[in-house]
Amino acid sequence: MKKVRMFLLLIAMIAAVTLTACGGGGGGGSSDSGGGNGSGATVTDIDGNVYNTVTIGAQVWMKENLKTTRYRNGEAILNTASFSDQWAYGDNESNVPVYGRLYTWYAATNFRGLCPTGWHLPTDAEWTLLTDYLGGEVVAGGKMKESGTAHWYSPNTGADNSSGWTALPGGYRDFNGTFLSIGSYGYWWSATEGDAANAWSPGLYYGNTGAGRYYYNKDNGFSVRCVRDSGATVTDINGNVYNTVTIGAQVWMKENLKTTRYRNGEAILNTASFSDQWAYGDNESNVPVYGRLYTWYAATNFRGLCPTGWHLPTDAEWTLLTDYLGGEVVAGGKMKESGTAHWYSPNTGADNSSGWTALPGGYRNYNGTFNYIGYNGVWWSATEGVAATAWSRYLSYSDAVAYRDYNDKSHGFSVRCVRD
Repeated sequence: MKKVRMFLLLIAMIAAVTLTACGGGGGGGSSDSGGGNGSGATVTDIDGNVYNTVTIGAQVWMKENLKTTRYRNGEAILNTASFSDQWAYGDNESNVPVYGRLYTWYAATNFRGLCPTGWHLPTDAEWTLLTDYLGGEVVAGGKMKESGTAHWYSPNTGADNSSGWTALPGGYRDFNGTFLSIGSYGYWWSATEGDAANAWSPGLYYGNTGAGRYYYNKDNGFSVRCVRDSGATVTDINGNVYNTVTIGAQVWMKENLKTTRYRNGEAILNTASFSDQWAYGDNESNVPVYGRLYTWYAATNFRGLCPTGWHLPTDAEWTLLTDYLGGEVVAGGKMKESGTAHWYSPNTGADNSSGWTALPGGYRNYNGTFNYIGYNGVWWSATEGVAATAWSRYLSYSDAVAYRDYNDKSHGFSVRCVRD
């Protein structure tokens, strides 16, 4: 191995409303928004509508209002002359591409699911987490509203959309059937009841920077924004289920990949004469904890190693992670599982404050030897180095560094996938 001497060295050395409300909100402080950087990922509803997303703090939100006419199970949301649970504003379908649809709270919280799989209607507490992150209710609205007056009426006070949430003023449908306030107000349901007839809802207004908190009649038609499930999982072609973690603008698997098949269902070679994947030490009992080891050729194969919607991270994406965690010198400690259940002592600096939960799965040298389980973890990037090498990252039990190195593509390293 090109850099085995470095591994050996490590062994030696040893992170003001127009709608009549039943209750009111306000208040808050101010601070910088702290970043609302999206990864450019999308999510698709049951009708095939595609939504951009944005990461704000620890949450991943849709950047657009929901448009679906069907529940997640494929059944239609009622919209008839006698009874409806969803509408285009003013019953004009041309409003939907920009402002989305308006839904009753009953539709928004229906057991059949309004949001796409892996997403949900935010609770009142989740809305508060968002507005608190953006500096409190008094200023959060400005950071959430689309800037300018293309959709909001003038003056659209304080709107800079610094969070990337891109709120639009879709108005609402009163429970008596009247459509009101498009251009002036946006209202969104939360999943939290106020009382038997009412539920909590945030509202934004063209005339101030606030993100008001109110509760309204559940029969009103409001906009819906979905938030990604925390603790969401992803499943590979073999049925292995992986927990995930959001770190900055990225969503990572929290576990090393275990699949024996490519995404198209074809087997990854593992024969007596030639292999592209292994259990450490050819011992399958290591796989549930440490995952499998793959050559770079398998990791980047055109048939796809990571599940649909996920990919092998590039060298730049690894750098984005380690920079977010404070740089290579300290990022490893924030990525490593704490304690010595899997890492050898002293597992220096390991606090897993990022939630990435790195484990020391060792590696397989291209000459066929398995080395350093418990001491080191090594992960491929999708980026080639020089000649027959590719960039990787490795962590050691003896320090807090996240090392960047390039190695022979025929070695067997662990794989972590990142969401597209």
